[in-house]
Amino acid sequence: MWLADIYFDLAWLRIRNWQLGEPRARFGPGHSKSTGLDLTFLVYGDDALPRHLRVLLDARDTSIVIDKALVDRCVAKNVHTWIMSLESFVTLETGQTFTVERIPGRTLFCVTTGECEDGTEWPVTLEYQFREPKAFRYEYLQHAFSMWSGDLEQHLFYFRRFIDGSFRDQQWLAGYRLLEWHFVGRTGSDLPKSEAWRTFLERFRSELGALAKPGQTLHGLMEEIRALAAHAVTAHAVESASLQREPNLIEQAFPTLERMVMTVINEHPTRARKIDLAPRTT
Repeated sequence: MWLADIYFDLAWLRIRNWQLGEPRARFGPGHSKSTGLDLTFLVYGDDALPRHLRVLLDARDTSIVIDKALVDRCVAKNVHTWIMSLESFVTLETGQTFTVERIPGRTLFCVTTGECEDGTEWPVTLEYQFREPKAFRYEYLQHAFSMWSGDLEQHLFYFRRFIDGSFRDQQWLAGYRLLEWHFVGRTGSDLPKSEAWRTFLERFRSELGALAKPGQTLHGLMEEIRALAAHAVTAHAVESASLQREPNLIEQAFPTLERMVMTVINEHPTRARKIDLAPRTT
């Protein structure tokens, strides 16, 4: 038997010393037509929320040889559907947004797979370093009321959505819309046609050029990534093709997009220049 652990709440597991206890719900067996595997879903948690999902993978068909490659293929094909369905139903039930753990700075979920005897043990040990919270610097709140003056009020609308890292595709689109407003917001023209935009992109050629296809312009690359983010279901399907796949263009270009957004705001002529915004990703 194999299992896949999908982590909803690492802090909850840490407090419980990685003891899941008895499942609060058990569903299945389901069946994966593409791999022939039978699936049983075990949901763990407390009275407040589900905290962990464990999927048992087995096969009644004895001719099927279950190995890591087959298990990973099954999980990669289905994990987005499992998670998005759970996030949707828990959000509907509680009235509060519910999201599972994601690898920090990435859109990838926290998932491990391994072989086991009866589905109760941990075949894979996940090491996770928790950082102690920093003391909040209340003196910095003064900038919240002083730096977003004049034209920057429009930038703030998109900036607030841009720094929300819950969903990278939506985050990417918010950053793009901020840049679009900055360069062509008043004219109604297309961003790729803006000479100011193309000149601005040249400042980031060293990072963006490495992601571009042969012969592709920088503004063409940005439009390609925007389309991927706008059609995130397709992007997720491509990303799911392999759990070991390198980050897609949305991920690869995000640190550069973040620098571009911060640059536009820091250099805006109407901003009260008391602090400079700095990217959070590396």
